[in-house]
Amino acid sequence: MKKYVLFLIIAVALVVTSCSKANKVNKSIDGEWNVETLAGESMPPGEKYVFKFEKDKKGKGSFTITYTYIGGSDVEIGNYILEDDKYLYLRWAADSYAYVLKIQEYSKTDLKLIDEDDNTIWVLKKI
Repeated sequence: MKKYVLFLIIAVALVVTSCSKANKVNKSIDGEWNVETLAGESMPPGEKYVFKFEKDKKGKGSFTITYTYIGGSDVEIGNYILEDDKYLYLRWAADSYAYVLKIQEYSKTDLKLIDEDDNTIWVLKKI
């Protein structure tokens, strides 16, 4: 009987741990992120990408990307889905285009994403 109780405690601990891990990225992604480098290069002077993520529940939410350049700016909006703390799916609202980005590294202040289609690396820092 003690073996079954121990097994049950371990199983519950694993479920709680995995659930809290799954929420870490969702909690830390919420807010504004500045693109520090794109494809290994710093953003040119006068250009800036800012992602703003607003989480919903269970790894889903909306995003806004503001691209500022000399003489103007553009704003794109869409929705995102986090899957298994490994992938970030970005779908633009204006069309059916979607990015699938693999999460290489993350913390509360840093996020490193790779586009698996063309291996472009995005390095973001929380503002």
